[in-house]
Amino acid sequence: MSVTASGLIRVAEISETGSAARTGKVSVNDILIATSGIIKTTEQVYGETVVQGGEKLVRMTVQGQKFDTVLAAIGSHLAGMEVEMEFQRCDESDDE
Repeated sequence: MSVTASGLIRVAEISETGSAARTGKVSVNDILIATSGIIKTTEQVYGETVVQGGEKLVRMTVQGQKFDTVLAAIGSHLAGMEVEMEFQRCDESDDE
């Protein structure tokens, strides 16, 4: 992924062994529109310790978010959980 001057997150390359290559649903230059993320739904404070619990799968719109925030949402999924991403198909010639 790469971030354009206008803040769009574009697919910069596709791994030959990844799911994008296997499915053909994502191409280089496509723009990431949204991703799924896991949020904690409860929080308890015990002295100086904060314990978070409960989980909810949410859809996060990417536009206007910092790249690190988008990566954190993607990384919030537990091992084996499917990450859902929405892309807009773009050609190299498409303007930002």
